[in-house]
Amino acid sequence: KEDGSLPDYSKGMCIATTRDGAIVLGHEFGTFRSEDQGATWQHFEYTFNRRITEDTSVRGAYIALNCPRLIDHPEYGLVRLEGKKFSYPESPWRGMGRKMYVAYSKDGGRTWKEDSYPLPIVSPAEPAMLLHKGALIIIGRLEDDKEKQRTTSYLQYWSKSGWFPVKGTFTNIRPTGSEGRDTVDLSFNPVTERFEVVASDREGGGIDGRRHVPQSLNLWSIDPDALLAGSAEWRFEGCLFEREERFAASAGDPRRFGDGLHPAAAVIDTQQGVQHIFVYMGSWMGPAGIFHLTRTLDTAKLAAFLKNQS
Repeated sequence: KEDGSLPDYSKGMCIATTRDGAIVLGHEFGTFRSEDQGATWQHFEYTFNRRITEDTSVRGAYIALNCPRLIDHPEYGLVRLEGKKFSYPESPWRGMGRKMYVAYSKDGGRTWKEDSYPLPIVSPAEPAMLLHKGALIIIGRLEDDKEKQRTTSYLQYWSKSGWFPVKGTFTNIRPTGSEGRDTVDLSFNPVTERFEVVASDREGGGIDGRRHVPQSLNLWSIDPDALLAGSAEWRFEGCLFEREERFAASAGDPRRFGDGLHPAAAVIDTQQGVQHIFVYMGSWMGPAGIFHLTRTLDTAKLAAFLKNQS
């Protein structure tokens, strides 16, 4: 804010295409639904996470709600995940707890119900989720200060039943430094038949150590059967993008430092055989913009190409 104080966050931005062809956009000011490919929209008033927000009485409360993608669940309808509340002026990431807040709508986004479920490990910030052959998979970034002292890994949760309770563990997807994580994209690649994650490393380069750049965007994959059997060993496929400007969460004038590089809610185009990845880049105070990266779904060929470029 202009007075130097930190804002109160209770945002709920997320998007989905439903089974009946509608586009649904979730926001802190309600749900927006289009049944004509975005030409016209209906607005249903609902403040996401209203109950949790009202429970947060400490001044400067922050709620990490930006779960990028809704899913269309066969039993619960539209489903979105909501992170754990925490408070300033202590650490904004301290004590995120072990709960996942879930909002779901069985009427296409017109009305919503909220619930919470215990987690086996700490609550992730801005989790990405995927429903695949009846199983639920969630990947999130670790933001809890206490846990960050132990590991910088991204978090992984899964349930073969497609709903809670879920199992969870730390993955081998590790950024270079403790501040290197951001919101990921999680998808199923129909060409390779593997789960793939596009993840930021906002403090370094590729996992192979040959890239020494301020920021990078990296591609990882895992066999679905291996993940659902408990494996969290993802395969590093390559560095998709390198950014020359370094990231800084807070250091002097924020206009001097790069922000963003989160690829959440990328789009797979099976007809063209590509994935469209959209990343926000810029600085806190501007200028900033959305950049579009397109990559082939033939990950083996892509990985070989990226290796030759290093």
